[in-house]
Amino acid sequence: MTPKLHPFIAALLLAIVSASLSAAAPVNISVGGVTVALDRYQGSATVSASSVEKFKLQLQVERKGETQPLNVRVELPATGPGTWPAADVEALDSEGRALLVQRSGIEWEKLLIALPEGVNSCVVQAVVPPGGWPRTTSEKERVITDATSGAQVRIANWPEGRTAALSIRFDDSHPTHLSKAIPILREYGFKGTFMVNPGPKEPGSRQDYSFQTQHAEWEAVMKQDDMELANHSAHHRGAKGDADMDAEIGTAAEAIWKLTPGKSKLMALNLGGGTRWETSRTLRSYLDKYHQFDASSGSLGMDDSYGGRVEAFRKALETHLTRGLWCRIHYHYIGEGLSSSEAHFRAALDIAKQHQDKLWIAGMADIYKYQTERNTAKITLVKSDPKSLTLLLNSTTDTTLYDQPLTLEITVPAAWDASKVVVKDSNGQRLPTTADATVLRCIVPPREGTYSVISGS
Repeated sequence: MTPKLHPFIAALLLAIVSASLSAAAPVNISVGGVTVALDRYQGSATVSASSVEKFKLQLQVERKGETQPLNVRVELPATGPGTWPAADVEALDSEGRALLVQRSGIEWEKLLIALPEGVNSCVVQAVVPPGGWPRTTSEKERVITDATSGAQVRIANWPEGRTAALSIRFDDSHPTHLSKAIPILREYGFKGTFMVNPGPKEPGSRQDYSFQTQHAEWEAVMKQDDMELANHSAHHRGAKGDADMDAEIGTAAEAIWKLTPGKSKLMALNLGGGTRWETSRTLRSYLDKYHQFDASSGSLGMDDSYGGRVEAFRKALETHLTRGLWCRIHYHYIGEGLSSSEAHFRAALDIAKQHQDKLWIAGMADIYKYQTERNTAKITLVKSDPKSLTLLLNSTTDTTLYDQPLTLEITVPAAWDASKVVVKDSNGQRLPTTADATVLRCIVPPREGTYSVISGS
């Protein structure tokens, strides 16, 4: 029989346990979906938060005698209607000075803000980028249904009449990317995106610097123009401070640009899992400076250690095909005993091959360009008659960076002979078209232009 404790002793033990638990677990507060807490702190200080306006939060720390520096952990909503634009977020002290913020390379919505001694409050806010946040046009603005001619013209969701897009990414510039991944991709006729770490060797580093030692091989790959390089930072080690982060992103970008002369400088950036980045600037400032786009999330990891990767890819691809979206997957090393076996790699490519007629399999930058161009473009009717229509395509993207051609899909009326329909630009130049049942497709540059669709019957 278990002996009963004296009520006083039982109450005392309960108080000790409760105090221990409360000290070990920081108190989280939530404001508008944003979670705030003192990080790894067991003292008497507390933190409070209040919403000032949309994407702006005021944090206040009551030190209660605490003299040591404190860290405030802030987690912003990453999904849903309350999602913050994490790439545009900064933290300022009460005098408007930027504070150093530490984040994970692939979770930019999770902030760790260091409050030095004497700093008891700060503002966390999203900064509107120059020119404002991009405006997305509506589906109605990307289609013309003309009653006079009976024709319909729309900007295609994806090129070549494809239903969805697929990108296949490889991280860490490993030697097997050259020896295994690229030859196999070429065998299937697929384009891959290779996230490289092209930085010079650093003293004491144990990192694999295969991109440097195999630079000539990578140069040969890029001359064939069937693969894509992307920025995985110079050394895959994170950064301490603004200058270090600038160098990690900038030197990697410069190295890649040298291998792709004359091409668009726009590329994907992934700062890397397991890395920590400390900066007082917004991520957007680095993205804009080096013509990068954030590719840190939304990708299915294909390492065998996760288990069931081939089947997971099959299901993910089916979902993206159904919804007409961009499916992203990523690998690390290809080969027996490495992160992904060659057999599993080929099995996933076989699945993609089965759906190749519906998939646009391309580099991440190619897909991002098309998606951005389409989502910011619109077409308007200029004039029409029973035998023709003229439309104006407006695209607001920077053509020096966004150079992926757009596809126009033209549904011709039953009274027209589809085989005789021609499309001309504003100079009267006839554009090549492809036909699929009653739908014609033509390729146009992603900039402002006037086009005429003319029945030849």
